[in-house]
This record gives sequence, structure tokens and C-alpha cells, in this order.
Amino acid sequence: LCLASLYLLVLVFGWRLSRAVEDSDLACLVRVVTIAITGQAAINLLVNVALFPTKGIPLPFFSHREDPCDENRDAETPPKCVHLHPVTSS
Repeated sequence: LCLASLYLLVLVFGWRLSRAVEDSDLACLVRVVTIAITGQAAINLLVNVALFPTKGIPLPFFSHREDPCDENRDAETPPKCVHLHPVTSS
């Protein structure tokens, strides 16, 4: 709770600093840096108290497909891809 309060203080200070700066580009930079630091801290705190997932959630249209160039495939079926670099076996 104390650490979250300190980061909230950093957020408030950074936001006030960005409003006090006269140059709009510098004010935008101050806002971005402030949000980046406090946002990352918030995500880190939420992960540490188990309120945010520690692993990514898979996207619905991206799934693991079998590699058409897999060396363990059937010898009868031709490969569906071309390697641009020679494949070396270890």
C-alpha cells in the first residue's frame, strides 16, 4: 500500500510538472514518461499481488500450427516451404 501510494505521488507530481511546462512537446514527453513509469509499476504491483495474469492470453486467431518444414514429418509428403538458409543438423 505504501509503495502504491509513492507511485501515485510520482504520477501526480509528473502530471503537475507537465502542466507547468510551457513547451507543449516537452509537456507531452513528461506525460509519456510519467505514465510509462507509473503504468509499469502498477502492472508489476498487480502481478505481484496476483490480481493480473503472469502469462499472456493467447489470441483467438493465432494458434500453434505444425511446422511444414519439420524434419520429423512423413518422408512421402514433400515439404511445403523453402529454406533460404541451409538447415544444419546438430
